[in-house]
Amino acid sequence: MLVGSPARAVIGIGNVLFRDEGVGVHAARALLEQEVPPAIVVRDGGTEGLGLLDVIVGLERLVLLDCVTGGGAPGTIYRFDWGDVPTGAASATPTSQHQTDIGDVLRHVALIGDTPRTTIIGVEPESLELGLELSPAVAAAIPAVCRHALEQFEA
Repeated sequence: MLVGSPARAVIGIGNVLFRDEGVGVHAARALLEQEVPPAIVVRDGGTEGLGLLDVIVGLERLVLLDCVTGGGAPGTIYRFDWGDVPTGAASATPTSQHQTDIGDVLRHVALIGDTPRTTIIGVEPESLELGLELSPAVAAAIPAVCRHALEQFEA
């Protein structure tokens, strides 16, 4: 994290080339169009993987927006804290051998310094096929994902 940067961030992650896999990025882009408190940085993290280290290291609070398969109906929104994720669990499926998932990124952050208190807001996908548009159920969840993301900073 750059000196003087906010200690709180929302990062949307995922691959927009695989429809609902990109829901986190679409949600972050929607947040960027809203009025967000200046103390919160919003970032489209896409598939940056370890490229997000400089953003995450030094944060006190982090909210990640991502596609999460939990067995619910498409568009179901999940909220869980990083500490509740079983060791070795991946929050997203890498689309190449060279990509890292957000779990790898957070484990690297822990090697450098303290891992921020991290909450994941995830959306159940309907389609992970090649395509740029979200499925209707997942697209309809975007406003609630944005609202839930900002609510995490109120407590």
